[in-house]
Amino acid sequence: MKHHKKSSVYPTHSDWYNTTLLQSLTLTTTDSDSKSNPLLYSYTTSYKGFAASLNDEQVEELLKSEDVLKVYEDTVYQLHTTRTPEFLGLEKETKLWEGHTAQDLNQASHDVIIGVLDTGVWPESSSFDDAGMPEIPARWRGECETGPDFSTKMCNKKLIGARSFSRGDTIIVGTFAAVERGIFVSCSAGNSGPQKASLANMALWIMTVGAGTLDRDFLAYASLGNKKRFSGVSLYNGKGMGNEPVGLVYNKGLNQSSSICLPGLLEPGLVRGKVVVCDHGINAHMGKGKVVCDAGGVGMILANTTTSGEELVADSHLLPAVAWAAFSSRGPNMVTRQILKPDVIGPGVNILVGWSEAIGPFGLSDDTRKTQFNIMSGTSMSCPHISGLAALLKAAHPGWSPSAIKSALMTTAYVHDNTKFPLRDAAGGAFSNPWAHGACHMNPHKALSPGLVYDAIAWDYVKFLCSLEYTPEHIQLITKRHGVNCTKKFSDPGQLNYPSFSILFGGKRVVRYTRVLINVGETGSIYNVTVDAPSTMTIKVKPTRLVFEKVGERQRYTVTFVSKRGVGDSARYGFGSIMWSNAQHQVRSPVAFSWTLL
Repeated sequence: MKHHKKSSVYPTHSDWYNTTLLQSLTLTTTDSDSKSNPLLYSYTTSYKGFAASLNDEQVEELLKSEDVLKVYEDTVYQLHTTRTPEFLGLEKETKLWEGHTAQDLNQASHDVIIGVLDTGVWPESSSFDDAGMPEIPARWRGECETGPDFSTKMCNKKLIGARSFSRGDTIIVGTFAAVERGIFVSCSAGNSGPQKASLANMALWIMTVGAGTLDRDFLAYASLGNKKRFSGVSLYNGKGMGNEPVGLVYNKGLNQSSSICLPGLLEPGLVRGKVVVCDHGINAHMGKGKVVCDAGGVGMILANTTTSGEELVADSHLLPAVAWAAFSSRGPNMVTRQILKPDVIGPGVNILVGWSEAIGPFGLSDDTRKTQFNIMSGTSMSCPHISGLAALLKAAHPGWSPSAIKSALMTTAYVHDNTKFPLRDAAGGAFSNPWAHGACHMNPHKALSPGLVYDAIAWDYVKFLCSLEYTPEHIQLITKRHGVNCTKKFSDPGQLNYPSFSILFGGKRVVRYTRVLINVGETGSIYNVTVDAPSTMTIKVKPTRLVFEKVGERQRYTVTFVSKRGVGDSARYGFGSIMWSNAQHQVRSPVAFSWTLL
């Protein structure tokens, strides 16, 4: 607007804008339009003008006014979620579910319920807005109970229930009961990587989920006085440090705790007004930033050490920070070496998430900032991705068991990145292996139509537990089944019909397992086997060809793993794979070999 044209008869600019707008639109306003004021906002500070909702004809009429300087059309922005739906290919409208449309899958998913076991919920979050959600499934028998700062009115068609548990079964007991009732369970593998044998949640009826990266970073740079420039990531968007160079401090002396930036160990006289380099380890990333801030530092560079890997993880720091880290817990599974864990990996680095306004993004009580969203990293971020994909598979195949869903996600996982090279481990940059990634990164499109699946029922898990020499009393405690006596058990825990293999030779040279595959693809399907083995051993599969005349048919095969003579004296572990394939499907099982316990 030409602000000098404003007449004194108008008390405010808003009155002037409103009158001008209404006078100009008299010729174009219909009866239905006249009931609402098109004026949306008035601007008087940065510039003089207003925002209004207008059609093309109304814009032309408004431009005829001598008081109007210019009319600009707003850019229409689409609502954005995190990058992962597009990264996983879930936003493609075609070929998501073979023989069906995306609308079919969406309609089928209306009857699927996802349960989350966590430390709390923030129902006020816009993430729980139920606009456009279907009605609550009629079979829902759960509750929405009152709790501290939580009313039953906070439940809706998206957050359909909420319960608080202060006592209850351990994870292994509760998840067995869930799986026995046909409920798929996924759990995070833990964030204690890159150390070996650092896994959590390894029960074989659970899908144990590790974390992988995305093709997105929040880049930041640190420029030194010698013109060297280092890249990293950061979420800091507050006040910068200005254009003048500041000092850089790395307190790597006799006291290693100072370089890790533990509370109370930074000398304010040394770091005040400077950027501090903090080593990864012991205390939380953002806690290190708080230590630097309290000591008077103006910035922090969080550096990975040789034991923490090269993965870039962005955090919501209180001051400028650049971080390098790797965290996803690794195998081998030291509880049961014959079961390979983790099972798969999913997106778990720099994930956009809903955030509770009860605490700042820093996660500590000293942080008084409030935000509805945050960027988080961890296997607790990757696990929900697997749960969501499992829900899609359950919608598409309501008759599938939890084991069948797990099998579909594992056997269709991809092991190469978009450059056609094997996936690399963030802890050092070398090629990853099944102890780090399990079957590897899930592929939603292929998982919906896997061709073949490995299945298991609750009694198979009981026979597995018996093979571990658990007492009947212990097994009854886990399974809540009375009368278990272990008269039937596997001769070896690895005989469980699992989608992957973990071979522990120990003092043996030969290990033999049998597996059963179910055809969930086309009638008359024929599959041929391909094996990949390290030079230290051989893999023999009989038969090498499986023919399925009809859907639902089962076929059995036996695998013999043979360690070459003398290998146990020099080799400790190795990796390979077994894949059944035809023109439509590739059903791949990773294999891990060990000659020693670790």
